[in-house]
This record gives sequence, C-alpha cells and structure tokens, in this order.
Amino acid sequence: MLEIRPAVRNDVDLLRTLIHEMGEYERLPVSITAETLARDGFGPRPEFRVLIADLDNQPAGYAFFFNCYSTFRGRGLFLEDLFVRPKFRGKKVGDALLSHVAAVARDAT
Repeated sequence: MLEIRPAVRNDVDLLRTLIHEMGEYERLPVSITAETLARDGFGPRPEFRVLIADLDNQPAGYAFFFNCYSTFRGRGLFLEDLFVRPKFRGKKVGDALLSHVAAVARDAT
C-alpha cells in the first residue's frame, strides 16, 4: 500500500539518506547535514517542506519543496526534488508525490 505523508523531525536521517541517494543518481555532490535539515526544516520557521512516500511500509521516495513568490503570479511553491528509489520506480510513486505537491499548492491559494 502506498502512503504519502509529511516528513517530521524524526525523518531527518531518512531524508538525508534519500538526498544522498538522489545525489549519487544525479552524480552531484551533497554536503547537507542532518543538523542543517533539522534546523531549517523542522524548527520554528521551516524553510522547506517534504513529503515522504512509503510503499508497503518501506521508504520509497520524497518530494522536497518550499514557498516562493512570483512577481507575475504571486505566491507559489517550488519543487526542488522529486526522487523515487530505483526498486520502487514504475509503481506510480512519483505520480503520487507530484499529485500531493499539487494539492498542497492548490490548498495554499
């Protein structure tokens, strides 16, 4: 069963692992620390939000996004990362994450 849920502070280590996996896939260096993620995402003024996808009670992927502002359109969301672990690809996990991000954006307007 696929579940999409907001990340919580206890997910910081998982989130860092997923970010590193995406960095490896994209062949990009990753320097983010668990401490930085905890401070910036789960403190009094979160700088970003994350949705975690769990498929059959296993972490399958994540969507990382934050508020932005357009001079042409006003408030919005910027999707920074959408990542699905290789063994979960082709199972509509990415589609579900993207749909949930879109719902968050619609609800914010």
